[in-house]
Amino acid sequence: MRGKMVKLRLLLVVVLVVVSVPGAHAQCYLLNANSKCEVCWKTVYGDFTDKIGVTTMDECPSTIVETWDKPLPQEMVALQEYMVDYSLSLDLTKIEIVKQGDNHVPHANIHSCIAAKGACTPFVSDSPGLATHTEALVGSIDKTGRATFTSAVKLTVEQYTIIAHIRFYVKDNNHPEAPAIKYDVAIGASRIVTRPTAAVSADSWITTGIVVALLVMFMVSIVWATRSGRINFDKIIETIYSDEVTVTSDILIGIGDTAAYTLGVFTVISVDYKLIQILPAAYMFMAIAWIGSLYNAYYDIHQLWDVYMQHHHEGRFFNGVAKKLAHKTVTKAVRSGRKASVSGIDLGGHNADQTMLMLQESIISNSENEKEKQEATMEYEMAVRELRRKRGDVVTIFSESMPITIIQSYIMLNGGKVQIMTILILLFSSVVFGAKLAGLGVYKTVRLHKDTAEKKFQEVFEIVMDPTCPAEIKRQRTLSLLVDPKKKKQSLSYGVPPFGMAGNKVAPDSPDKNYVADGNPISRETSAPALNYIAAAEPSDSVEIDAGGSRNGGGRDGGWVVNDL
Repeated sequence: MRGKMVKLRLLLVVVLVVVSVPGAHAQCYLLNANSKCEVCWKTVYGDFTDKIGVTTMDECPSTIVETWDKPLPQEMVALQEYMVDYSLSLDLTKIEIVKQGDNHVPHANIHSCIAAKGACTPFVSDSPGLATHTEALVGSIDKTGRATFTSAVKLTVEQYTIIAHIRFYVKDNNHPEAPAIKYDVAIGASRIVTRPTAAVSADSWITTGIVVALLVMFMVSIVWATRSGRINFDKIIETIYSDEVTVTSDILIGIGDTAAYTLGVFTVISVDYKLIQILPAAYMFMAIAWIGSLYNAYYDIHQLWDVYMQHHHEGRFFNGVAKKLAHKTVTKAVRSGRKASVSGIDLGGHNADQTMLMLQESIISNSENEKEKQEATMEYEMAVRELRRKRGDVVTIFSESMPITIIQSYIMLNGGKVQIMTILILLFSSVVFGAKLAGLGVYKTVRLHKDTAEKKFQEVFEIVMDPTCPAEIKRQRTLSLLVDPKKKKQSLSYGVPPFGMAGNKVAPDSPDKNYVADGNPISRETSAPALNYIAAAEPSDSVEIDAGGSRNGGGRDGGWVVNDL
């Protein structure tokens, strides 16, 4: 409806122009857009109830003059703001101005009409695709009959007819009792607004030259200082890429990437009707991203703590490393079902906690005296740490970077208005995705380094895992065996079928420990190839000890057996 009204109004204006042209001078802007003469629309009202009046158009009389004081430039560039000055001059000896409120001029502004759409008059409304208006101004006429105005014009690419419109009211001398006569005065100009040219300014060249010069001076200074021995360039690079810096960066980037994506979900996706259908997927990826980033942050914070301890509390740090590697080694032996020994000591029959403690003490005591073992321990720890970071990169790629990049790319292609936040999040996630993916190129190298370091660690501490024999490291548990009260002495021995009750396995725990069964002491006698626990003093109904086998020889690992003496 609004479009039809605009077209109808435009048609009426054209008809009005055509009808009135014979009375207008051939040089006015309606026939020649760059004409220097003004056009006046004079509206006379019959009485004070008349709100429409009768409007006639003609070239303005000599008593009314409008001029471009500072006209628009001949060459205009799209979306660039131009200031234009225009003024009205009246012969106050022949015209009596009637104020509207406190102003002589109640309205003045610039109209820019698309030339191909028809005539441009003061009555063409501000309509997209047809005409644009600057802000309406008000003003006063000085004693010389002059009023000056300044407006800012900014247009898009198109050819325009541009007019300066000024409105004022004068007294009807022929009918003093009648309402004031309204004058709408306009002077025109034609301009073509073009796209901005991609020309590089002199300032840009100068600024770039200065920056390049500074960079060259800086690089030359670094090279000179490095070769002269004034600075250690390798040390600088090592500091920049140290664990403290890189791990901290990983934490901040992971949390920051996820936080930015979360903000984008609530401020972009959830408010764009074109994207609302992907909101469930966006929520799902958001949850996964937070799980992945917090998981990595947890281990990265632990790694930062290890780095701090390594630099400031070396002794405590090494003890922690020994405990960690002992736990890792023993757990691996238990899970793989392989027989293990440390420094020639068979771990069979010992419970897992005892085994870990033995290996931990061995690492600490031997490393204090042998530099090779200490270096092997630290190399293994560093290799494990680096492999953990690479695995964290895999988590980052699949839980954060790749899903976020996919979602943001979809938003760029299908969303309504692309916001700067979407561009920044896509850029950030793409950079992280590319960096992490490129870093995985050395994953195999890092894993092989870890395997080599582990092998060396096992060699220097004489850790042997025999894949042909089953492991005997069991969880600690209590073994109860019945003792015949008619027998004066009975023994407990650990046996493994099919070798019989004496077995060929070493009994658990150290020889200097004392054991008690139902309050009665149990002594230990050594008889190759097994160790026997003998119940002395009075016999009891049952005997309980901590052991690593199964009861009465059951299962493939054997167990404790009661022997009559």
